[in-house]
Amino acid sequence: MVEVYRIPKLYFYVLLFFINIIVAQTSDMVYMLDGKVNEGKVTAIKQNSIKFIYTGEDLEYSFKKEKIHKIEFSSGRIQEINPVEHKTASVSTKNKLAIIPFTMVSNDAALTQKTVAEDIQHSSVISFEKHTTGLTIVDPLKVNALLIKNSITSESIKQFMPNELAEILGVEYVVYGIATINYKGSRSSGSTSSVYKEKDEKSKGKTTGKSYGSNYSSTTEEYNTNIEMTIYNDKGNNVYSVKRNSFGSSLDSYKATLDYLIKRCPWGSKGK
Repeated sequence: MVEVYRIPKLYFYVLLFFINIIVAQTSDMVYMLDGKVNEGKVTAIKQNSIKFIYTGEDLEYSFKKEKIHKIEFSSGRIQEINPVEHKTASVSTKNKLAIIPFTMVSNDAALTQKTVAEDIQHSSVISFEKHTTGLTIVDPLKVNALLIKNSITSESIKQFMPNELAEILGVEYVVYGIATINYKGSRSSGSTSSVYKEKDEKSKGKTTGKSYGSNYSSTTEEYNTNIEMTIYNDKGNNVYSVKRNSFGSSLDSYKATLDYLIKRCPWGSKGK
C-alpha cells in the first residue's frame, strides 16, 4: 500500500503566497501622473519617452515621460520620472488660497524685480488676512518652497494651468498678479525763511541788525504703478479679475491699491 503524503494546510498557504509574489514580480508597473497604472514590460527608456508592452499583448506602445510618475520594475527597483508633491487625503483644500509671487514689469533698472515681486506677494497676504473672511491664506514661505521643490520658476510657471498649480500648492484658489511700476522722474520742493533781530531804538522803527535765513529742499522719486490681479479656482475657472492704477506716485503706493482690490473680491469686506 502506497502512503500518500499530505502537505499541512499552513505550508500550502505559505507556498501559494510565495507563488503569487513570484508571478506578480514578472511584470513592470508604470504609474501615470493622472493616477492610471499600466502593467506589462518596459522594453526601452528613451530621452522623452518609454517603450511598453502590456501583459498578454505583443503590440508595443510609447508613453511620454512628462505623463509618467514612476516605474516599478519586476526586479523591485523603482525609478521616479516626475516626482510629485502628494496631498494628504485627510487635509481639505476648501477655502484655502495661495498667492504666487507677482510678475514684475518696470522701466527702472535700479529696482530689484524679484525682491519687489515678493514684497508685493507678502503685502497681498497681509491685505487678504485683514480684509477678507472665510479664507485660509497659505504662508508665502510655504508657497515659494513648494514651487522650488517642484522646480517651478517665474518662467516655467507659465507652463502650468491654474488647476495644476492649485493641486501642487494644496489649495482651492490661486492668485496671480502683475505689477507694472514705471519710473516717471523726480520732483523737488523747498522753502526759505528769515528771522530778524528786534528793532533798534535808534532806527526810528526800521528793522535793522543781522538776519538769519534757512533753506529747506527735498526730492521725491515718482512712479506710475498699475496692479492687475486674477483669482482662479482648482477647476481652472476665473472667479475674480481686476486691474487698476495705484493711488499716489510713491514706490510703495501699490499697498493701498492692493487693499482697494482685495476689499472688492468675492470674500472682501466690500465685495459681498
